[in-house]
Formats: sequence, C-alpha cells, structure tokens
Amino acid sequence: MSSVNLNLRDKIVKKVISNLKWLIKDEYYNELKNEKVKKNGDGYIAINNSFVFREGVAVTKKSEKYLCMRMENGLEDPENPMILETRFNDDIKFFDKRSKNLTFKDLYKAIDEEIKNIGFATFILIGKMELPEKLEMGNNSIKIVFDRKEKGIKVKKVGNRIVLITSNIGKSTLRNKLQECLSSEYNNDSDRRYLKDFDKLCNDLCEKMHYRLILPTNGTRKHSETFIGYIKSQLKEQIEQYKSFLENYERNLMEIKRISYNFATDAIKLMRLIMVVCDIHPIILWLTIYEMLNLKKAFKNLPEFDNSKPKLDNYKNLISKSRNKSFHNFFNIEYDVVVDLEDFSLKTDQLILFREFKRSRKNFFDSFHFKDKEIIAALLELSRTSQEELPEVFWGKNLNVLESFYNLLDAIENTLWIFKM
Repeated sequence: MSSVNLNLRDKIVKKVISNLKWLIKDEYYNELKNEKVKKNGDGYIAINNSFVFREGVAVTKKSEKYLCMRMENGLEDPENPMILETRFNDDIKFFDKRSKNLTFKDLYKAIDEEIKNIGFATFILIGKMELPEKLEMGNNSIKIVFDRKEKGIKVKKVGNRIVLITSNIGKSTLRNKLQECLSSEYNNDSDRRYLKDFDKLCNDLCEKMHYRLILPTNGTRKHSETFIGYIKSQLKEQIEQYKSFLENYERNLMEIKRISYNFATDAIKLMRLIMVVCDIHPIILWLTIYEMLNLKKAFKNLPEFDNSKPKLDNYKNLISKSRNKSFHNFFNIEYDVVVDLEDFSLKTDQLILFREFKRSRKNFFDSFHFKDKEIIAALLELSRTSQEELPEVFWGKNLNVLESFYNLLDAIENTLWIFKM
C-alpha cells in the first residue's frame, strides 16, 4: 500500500475514534445503553448501520459490517474500535463476551477494503457545480446574455435590437426590465412583438442552461461549491426562515408548514440516496455515525410521531395532512355532509352489467342511470381534506430535525473530502 493510502487510512481511523468519543457522551446513546447493557457488563457494543425504517425507502441491502467497541465493566473502549459482521435492527446491541460465533474484522483491514471499493459515483456529492461563463440566445429584435460576472441587469440598445445582460435569468425580473425600456422607446404593437420574442428566447435559454458538475480528483482543494454544498446552502436558508417564523408562530404557521412540507418531500429522496451510499460503502456511515444517531434522536423527540424507528413516509404524511387543512380546504367544511334521503325514493332507470372491458373500468357510478344524475355527479366532486392539526410543540421540535439533517449533510461532505485532499 502506498504512503498516501496509509496517511488516508490513519485520517479515517482518527475520525472514527473521534466520532465514537462524541457518541458515548451523547444522552440518547446512554439511554439506549442503560436499556441494553447490564450494569458493569463485559463484552462488545455494536452500533446499527441504519436508523430509519427502511421499507419503501431503501433500494439496497443493509451492510452487515457494524462499528463495534469492546466493553469492560460497563465502559466502552472507543480508542480500539473494530468491525463486527452480523445482522441486527436495534440502534445499539450488546454482545456478552461469552457470545459464540461472533465474526470480528480489524478496523484497519476493513478500511483498506473500503478505500479500494469506493467508486466515482459517491464523489458526485462533492463535485463542483459550475455554471457557464457566458450563454446567449437572440434574434433580430432581442438578445439575452447570461454573464456569470455581471452584477444586476444591464439593458442596452444596439440599432433596433435590445440586449439584456444578466447573471440571473429569472424571467419575471428580466421581463419587467424589458417593459421599462419598451414603455419609453416603443409603441404598443412593437411592445407586444418584443415581449413575445423575449418569452420564447428566455424559455430557450433556460432550457439550454445547466450546471456542469466536475468530479474531484486526488489532491483537489476543498471548496464549498459542491453538489451537497448547494443543497446545504438552500437548507440553511430555509432553516433561518423557519427560526424567524417560529418567533411569531400564530401569524407564520402557514409558512412554517410550507417549509416543513417541502423539506419532508425532498428529504425522503435525499435520505434514500444517503442510505444507498452507506449500504454500499459503510465506511461513510462509520465516519458520520454520531450525526446519524442525532438525526434519529430528533425524529424520536417529535410528538404525534411513531418514533420507535422513524418512517420517513409517515413523517411526510403527518406534515402533509396538517398542511392540507391550511392549503387545500378553501371552503373550510370540516365534516362530511350527509344528505337525508329517507323520505325520497331514488329510482334507477337501468343498471348496466357486462360492459365492454375498457368501458367497465370507469367509475362504478357510471353503471347507473337516473333522473338528475349529472347534478349528483357534480355534487360528488366536492370534497374536503382530513383535519389533523399538529400541536405548536411539534413545529418547534421539527426545527431540530431540519438542523440535524443539515449537520448530517455537512458531516458527509467533510467525510468525502477526507478521501480526496
């Protein structure tokens, strides 16, 4: 093995040990330990490879390589971790020293194997996100120029042609700037022609615009313009907004729900990606295990949430139902409306059986024919959303979920840079 790999291995071992030292001081970890480990127990304590409910989320098989510490007289030894090859589902599991058929692997050897197996796809997460220096789209009347170095929006006239130069191709802002120019220069017919051309060119430019992602190579200097860094910056911005909204909870509840719903929707997708990476390359989990457990703890502390093993779909559905009441309940009818037909006879002219197969797949209601059926059909289109309002404390504790998820992304980003710097 080359000296570079030896240095890399030493960095990884130090990081794993540091993570374990933080872990064994954690309150939630110690609660689990008190439940699972006999007082003054001697043996081994292993930490799980997955802390969320995997069904419906995972597309890979959980790794069977578990980070493990020796335990003597109830005290862990984080300085000499090892890998235990087994399978279990608890967050942590204690194995008595007399346990048989335990298969251990030296941490150094396990790390060497992991370094050899880790491929380019994982490092897409720390690939550099780069927009083109310049991109333009134009015709005889308008030209739109994207210039990464431009500050603000510059508008100039070249003959009968209007040129818009910008570093932000937000359509509404550019259109407003163009209209300012048109209102002072052109008549209404010309305005409409210019605006029509602008709409098409702006759409074409947006379709052509893309980030170029440049994969890091060995020796690449650490930077923040990464794929995961971009996600972190967006999440950080949302967290800061969420905090400010919590200061006036009643006034800002709609915005709190909006951020929570968007997070829950996208976090499931990102958590699936993280799970796949850690299943295939468990070394990433060994290096971020403290942050992983903290995220589990944040989910566990949510009220109204079945948190023995967090189900991300349940988390999304819980927030979605609360959001539905605010976002999709315009008429605010809280309960079913039951029409009393006790004194009315609903006479059906005919009932159609054995319809043609492709027609029989239609609504059951279509098989019946009776007077004013169309009115009933229109009435049945009216619906309401379920109402499951969450308590104020939920939204406060949900901030911990957002922040813990951010910390996990940050830890994964820093971990991946260890392999390249």
